[in-house]
Amino acid sequence: MKVVFLICSIVGFVYFFFKKRKFDFFTMAYISANVYFLPGFFGYVVYYPAETKVEILAEVYLVMTCVLTSILMTSIIYDFVGRKQVKQIKFKNSELNLRMLLIISIASFVLMFITMGNQLFVTDKVILMSNLNRFYLVWSVSTSLLIITAFIERKIKIVCFGFIFLAFDIYLGFRSNFAISVISIFTIYMNEKNFHRLIIGNFKLFVFGGIAAVFFFVYKQIHAVIKLGRWDIVTERLVDLNFYFNSIIHSEPFVIQSTLNEVINQNFTVSPSYLMNILYLFIFFAPQLGANIKDFNDYFQPTLFPNVDFGMASNIWAEMYSINGWSTLILFIIFFNIVIFLANKFLLIENSSIKSVVTLIMIYWVFYIHRNSILYEINLSKRILFIWIISMMGSMIFLGLFRKRLTRDNV
Repeated sequence: MKVVFLICSIVGFVYFFFKKRKFDFFTMAYISANVYFLPGFFGYVVYYPAETKVEILAEVYLVMTCVLTSILMTSIIYDFVGRKQVKQIKFKNSELNLRMLLIISIASFVLMFITMGNQLFVTDKVILMSNLNRFYLVWSVSTSLLIITAFIERKIKIVCFGFIFLAFDIYLGFRSNFAISVISIFTIYMNEKNFHRLIIGNFKLFVFGGIAAVFFFVYKQIHAVIKLGRWDIVTERLVDLNFYFNSIIHSEPFVIQSTLNEVINQNFTVSPSYLMNILYLFIFFAPQLGANIKDFNDYFQPTLFPNVDFGMASNIWAEMYSINGWSTLILFIIFFNIVIFLANKFLLIENSSIKSVVTLIMIYWVFYIHRNSILYEINLSKRILFIWIISMMGSMIFLGLFRKRLTRDNV
């Protein structure tokens, strides 16, 4: 099965890199899937806490192959059918929303510092995560939206400001917001180009992408010593070539796919009623009202990895497989691709506000979903939409007051 997986991966890359087409969410979905299926190229996953290398099961290779093949086939269908059905959709740009996002980002950052103080600088990431409050969530999401919106509006100074803001997030030990923002603007930039072959004329971008990928792999291994100020250890590691290789083979994908490997190995199952937890996500303050929301991690980790004393990332494919085997998994793979198919049309919208929120949600969907549960993915989307709606409402209120004052002054 490993050979079949490798052949499918190569065939997909040939299509996406050599076919004359626009870079879209399908392209990013395929690249992302290969990143998170990285263990498939090595033939093993890593089991914690002993960091034991375990051979990948044939059925795990089959799951990964199905995901890659589905993205490729749906993309081909979109290129022949979906793309011809859409026209450029134009809306009036809302630059005022950009300013509102800037205000929300700065205000939430200040409030985060006021409310958390020295708790932000603890070196233990588990303790830090338990201390994070809602102001951090608002700040991180609003800053990502700010960066993407500013990039679409070509406000480069604001883009740089946003990334400097998120550099502090990296310092804290969280790479995802920075990475998602980079991937989002990369997707938009590449999509804005005319139909072309990805392999041609993008050498510098490939180099940049490679450097960025290595950075995110490496940083996880050194962020703790950076927060401790041990620059001697940082330097020692960065000059060691073996450190870079070890950063890859001990990276997150190897742990994430260990969950899929063990779910299949032990035939681990959860009741389909588990999905009823999704309903709680649409009730405000559900936990405070007594709802007991259990995520996939609450089920699999105590059973499959009882000796791991830290929270493990989820695995969406393992989650779907555990609900009802292949039937649920295949249904979700179909749903996963339908969402991408429909969302691709939003890349044609000429409105920075709408385009930014859709892009951010979709990059979480095509990239970050591999290490999340369906509940967390929905919660992320809900959080992004909520902050975007707040910024839009603030913009409209401000615009209404401005127009009223302008009318009164003219009278």
